[in-house]
Amino acid sequence: MKQILIILFLISSISNPVNAEKINMFCLVNFLHLQKAKIDEKEYKRFIGKVIKFEINMEENLVFDVSEQDELNVISGIYRGFSEFTKTGAGINYKTKEELRGDQGKTVKYSYNNTISIGADSRTGSLTSRIKQTGLSLKKFNFFIPCRWYDYNDNEKLLASAGGIYGKTESGRVEATENVLNMIDQMKGGKKTDQMKCGKESTESCTVKPKVESKITVNENEILNLEAYVPFSPDALLTMYKAKFFNNDITNYAFLKNRNYLKFKKGQKLTFENIKELSERHFFGLPLHNRVDVDRLKKIKKEYFEKKKTLKKSS
Repeated sequence: MKQILIILFLISSISNPVNAEKINMFCLVNFLHLQKAKIDEKEYKRFIGKVIKFEINMEENLVFDVSEQDELNVISGIYRGFSEFTKTGAGINYKTKEELRGDQGKTVKYSYNNTISIGADSRTGSLTSRIKQTGLSLKKFNFFIPCRWYDYNDNEKLLASAGGIYGKTESGRVEATENVLNMIDQMKGGKKTDQMKCGKESTESCTVKPKVESKITVNENEILNLEAYVPFSPDALLTMYKAKFFNNDITNYAFLKNRNYLKFKKGQKLTFENIKELSERHFFGLPLHNRVDVDRLKKIKKEYFEKKKTLKKSS
């Protein structure tokens, strides 16, 4: 009888892991997330390069914002430490409201309808934060931020903060200077730049020749700034290849075959927004109608897995 009880206990332990009820998600805010959300550029420094940290208790249906910086609750919508949520097919959804005092003493109301997608392995996901602001004026902000199950290192935060060096030209385009590329080179173990060689520690007098700016333009319809986007994780790499499938254009689309697939209906028109939360397996398994789209998906799938293998070796 004791042996039967031990066996039943072991089976129960295997099918219900101790940590299965709690999931951690870390979401790094970068320049493009803020730009696409269309928030005031003066507010960028409050969020850029910072990590929104969630602790999700699936058993009690509670999500906690355990971020190190309090101001990140402006994006997460969790002002009192935690919020109740409802489970969805792709993760969780929670809705919150908050009233704050504006600069002119008027009450500003914020309404949140947020979704945290969670991958099948609980290691990848994304935060979609939909915010409505009323009071001083009516505004809407929509954030989409990829997330993962472990925290970001200083180099990754630095790269996300590199957007702080970006600026608008007279034509209104967003550009990055050579400083951004130098910063990326340093994180990859590259050689010191001329500017760094001529720093305070230099014993020789030297003159740095002015460098021509390396322009990285962000068009209005671009999903990602692929010229500046450096994926440090498989989840970020997958996001990049999802964007590549749509030629990095938010307005492009593909049609599903004449059958249902996951939450999609047969023949449905799919955009990046529709598939951005799909797992690796579900994305590359999309049954597409057009042969050209099918071939393109196969091509980027091959390239993706080659890059993923290289990424794992370098990490």
